[in-house]
Amino acid sequence: MNMQPSKLSLEWIESPDGIALFFEKRTWKFFQEVANGEEQSAKHMITRAVVGCLGSIREDNMVLNQILHGSG
Repeated sequence: MNMQPSKLSLEWIESPDGIALFFEKRTWKFFQEVANGEEQSAKHMITRAVVGCLGSIREDNMVLNQILHGSG
């Protein structure tokens, strides 16, 4: 990677239509370079991270519910 920013900037933007995560231009370029190094797109890499996070949350909740309420 050629670019090594000292600061990555992400911002939540809320509107009546929903919520978006805004990647400052330099941050987005950094994500693109990292993703290209993995031979994937930045959008795909970020989507996989979000899906992985949601899967972990669901799994943690399932395990917690089994511990608190029994498994059967």
